[in-house]
Amino acid sequence: MTALISLPADNIKTKIQKSLKLDKTYSGIFDCFVKTVSREGPLSLWTGFPVYLLRGTPHSFILITTQSYLLNLYRSMPQSH
Repeated sequence: MTALISLPADNIKTKIQKSLKLDKTYSGIFDCFVKTVSREGPLSLWTGFPVYLLRGTPHSFILITTQSYLLNLYRSMPQSH
């Protein structure tokens, strides 16, 4: 879910960063969004989804596993009042 939601913003950010180094094609976030959708179509915002998903999966796995372990450890500790 995170990859679906965050990838468009990441793609826009990357295009703006490349633009700043080369020719300043975009004047801002909204301009980049509009030009990308009009030139390449709305699905282009999710270009690279499989790679982005593979990159984020280990992070999510480690985060959720660690959180679960720490929560169980915390719950097993004796409570002092």
